[in-house]
Amino acid sequence: MDFNPIIGDAVSLAIGKIVDEWTREVGGMEEDRYAMGASPARRMVKNLGRKMKSKRGFGRGKLKIAYPPTPEQPDDIAVIIGNGDYGQFGVDIPDVLPAYADMDAFAQYAIEGLGVREGNIIFMRDATGAQMVRVFGSERDAHGQLFDWVRPGRSRVYVYYSGHGAPGRSGSAYLVPSDADAARIELNGFPLSQLYTNLSKLPASHVTVVLEACFSGTSQQGSVIAKSSAIYVRPKIPEVPTNMTVISAGAADQVASWEEDNSNGLFTKYYLKAVSGEADTGSYGNHDGHVELAEIKAYLKDTLTYFARRHYGRDQNPQIVLGGRAMF
Repeated sequence: MDFNPIIGDAVSLAIGKIVDEWTREVGGMEEDRYAMGASPARRMVKNLGRKMKSKRGFGRGKLKIAYPPTPEQPDDIAVIIGNGDYGQFGVDIPDVLPAYADMDAFAQYAIEGLGVREGNIIFMRDATGAQMVRVFGSERDAHGQLFDWVRPGRSRVYVYYSGHGAPGRSGSAYLVPSDADAARIELNGFPLSQLYTNLSKLPASHVTVVLEACFSGTSQQGSVIAKSSAIYVRPKIPEVPTNMTVISAGAADQVASWEEDNSNGLFTKYYLKAVSGEADTGSYGNHDGHVELAEIKAYLKDTLTYFARRHYGRDQNPQIVLGGRAMF
């Protein structure tokens, strides 16, 4: 049978495209919109990547949470980041095993519970420092991808991050990209203050930030900061701008706890349960069908804070800051 160079080239091109996409997904270099309607080839590539990661101990928990029916909000935008694999490109930084399950769970909430359109979600798995700058902007230029997506005065913006946070040498808090070096967090981390500053410049009607991260430099998998850093540095959390709500997993010097089987972060699990309506029930809420921040506060104290103490013997007190005023 004669070889047809045209068909051969086409097949090679198709295989090469799939391999390239697979490499980006498994290596943590892909940043894309969350799209359930992806092509069969794309779904296959994603599933391969997830299976490979699950063999390394990454959590596969799928939270079964039903959210009240929510009308679609065509102007609202979400950015969902799950930094789990730090071993591929990072240096001396442990993995965050529940990060992928957490980001998938929050994506479900964004679509079903908040009404965000699938095409309005920027979905980043193992975001590098360059990718985070591209989305959020830099110190010199706040006009990143997110800025371009916002409809002035109409868009509500939701930012979710599951991954490491860490203090620099001076104590400034950083989000830790997947390609960071533990010894140089202040050089290749993404400053939390910069995130807040750039988000405050968005022409959005409101911005909500949810952080499944702590900034103590310690995680359930081990130390995030360099082993040579023997002196403890108390992290300095920046002030939250008045046009923003920030809900984070714990106080600055606390550890963000995971489920014992690494399936989900405790904060993400109980926060999503709270906003699904559970915080409006029992002694937490006023049973009016709406979940308020005060109800979330009471619910998390009774669930997350309790189970972190029971399972691990440590304090974990989620922080809620609304318009610059702390509720915790």
